[in-house]
Amino acid sequence: MVQYVRKELGRIDILVNNAGIAKVSRFMDFSLEDFDQILKVNLYGVFHVTQAVLPGMMERKKGKVINIASTAANGDLEIRALTMLPSMGSWD
Repeated sequence: MVQYVRKELGRIDILVNNAGIAKVSRFMDFSLEDFDQILKVNLYGVFHVTQAVLPGMMERKKGKVINIASTAANGDLEIRALTMLPSMGSWD
């Protein structure tokens, strides 16, 4: 994806990490596969894309990375537990 964008548009000056998925269910009803899929998209996706884009920004000493988190964690604690956990990986 990053190589395609560079080829079509040139350098990448701004990266907006906005992809995310959620599965609405009670915590005890989630499977390990559900949790793994959420982590792959919401946490690992940010890691991989940022790692691919950041070297060019660092080389130019210019660029912005914007991480957008979900408001889905603002609901019922039992339901929001698996939505909230991957977001904790991006906290400072």
